[in-house]
Amino acid sequence: MLEDGLCIIDVITTHLGTTERASYGQLAQAAMGLVANCVIDRVGGLALNIAPQGIDGGLNLLMTSNTPKVACYTPSATIRSDNCAYILRNMDTSPESLVFSRFSTDEDSKLPRFLPGPGRRCKVTIDTLRTEDTSSWFEMWEAVQAMYGMCIRFGKAAKATDRGENKQLYLRMNSDRR
Repeated sequence: MLEDGLCIIDVITTHLGTTERASYGQLAQAAMGLVANCVIDRVGGLALNIAPQGIDGGLNLLMTSNTPKVACYTPSATIRSDNCAYILRNMDTSPESLVFSRFSTDEDSKLPRFLPGPGRRCKVTIDTLRTEDTSSWFEMWEAVQAMYGMCIRFGKAAKATDRGENKQLYLRMNSDRR
């Protein structure tokens, strides 16, 4: 993700379950061709076969345009970006819709929901402005990815708003120290 959150870059393989290799230079060269499309024209793009000498020749770069609703702010305690990255790496990313609710009996979708990082140096809080909204864990992961890329890696805390079908869900990412 670019630091303004407007463009998301993802490296994908053509064949599911395969492993590919590319140098940083190959990835950067492929990305540069897509960045102008994303930043200027607000459209994404796909760079195919960026490492032809790879195992299968099927390494691709996908760039998508994004309009994040993320605000950065000064944290009340030090945030450890590695602890926040731990949360990001270990989050559920399932695409199935579920109802996040204050009245849910399912712990997976009951609000507020706290996702702690190790050492109490980072946590994600998911909550709602009303009583419930429908979303997916993948959308929650996208919000955490945006908060991390735009704020956390620069030592700032973050809030992502307007999530869910009715835009009633919000997330905060900050230190868990009180």
